[in-house]
Amino acid sequence: MRLDKTLAEIFPSHPRTAWQRLIGDGAIVVNGEECRRTSRRVARGDDIVANIAMLPQIHLDECDAEDLPIQIVYEDADIIVINKAAGMVSHPGHGNRNGTLQSALLFHHPPTAALPRAGIVHRLDKETSGLLVAAKTEKARQSLIAQFKARTVRREYLALVHGKPAATGVINRPLASKRHVAGKMAVVHEGKEAITRYAVLQGWSGFSLLRCWLETGRTHQIRVHLEYAGHPIVGDSMYSLRARPLPFEMPRQALHAEVLRLIHPKSGEEKQWRIELPTDFQNVLQYLEEHPVPVHN
Repeated sequence: MRLDKTLAEIFPSHPRTAWQRLIGDGAIVVNGEECRRTSRRVARGDDIVANIAMLPQIHLDECDAEDLPIQIVYEDADIIVINKAAGMVSHPGHGNRNGTLQSALLFHHPPTAALPRAGIVHRLDKETSGLLVAAKTEKARQSLIAQFKARTVRREYLALVHGKPAATGVINRPLASKRHVAGKMAVVHEGKEAITRYAVLQGWSGFSLLRCWLETGRTHQIRVHLEYAGHPIVGDSMYSLRARPLPFEMPRQALHAEVLRLIHPKSGEEKQWRIELPTDFQNVLQYLEEHPVPVHN
């Protein structure tokens, strides 16, 4: 795997762009030799030495506080739960330095500047709406990271897909980056374990509304798994290219993080939040109810 991607996965609290800059600065040594190529391939058994003392400044340089509108669902001294709007990037990445949720959190609560990614411990894709939790203290951040790693955080999504899947199902297929296609994931035999469960909530001619549960949290997991199963998400410009034209307008993927359940890092209490579908998603469902789509052979 690429050196920059390897480091970002081993140390997910720092973005891949930060590792790329560190590599470019000559602060990474692979098997005793300085390496300045982010694309350098490394494998199990390679010895990697990184001067991580240079990382915090690199990390903070990646993002500035911005007064951006965010919907706060819950907040206390330890955590904050946001209803992320579709179109907002979770944290800075290639081509998305400004206008991110991370920038908004830095403005809303400046002390989070001391935390990696302003306390964000998981992410939602840019065009996915819904619930996302961030930590406000290092202790809370470590607790949330441990819960995600132990797979005890409950995340439920609503997805409108093409076709008519079986009433319930489990998609257990490993995922990895798609070769020669930047930013795109694919089912790959040698990839990382990825498990998505789903149940059909409602169906129309040509479309189905699913509730999906994540057992793992891989990049684009639900989107890739549903496309692999032959039922890509409506409006997904990356993974539903073969789908028929839509009879309604949906300028982004119809995927919404509806439910989030976790253990509060300080009180130990189980907390759960549920957020309704945004207007664009609701409008599509209303259209399907009012305008049955004819079956195409």
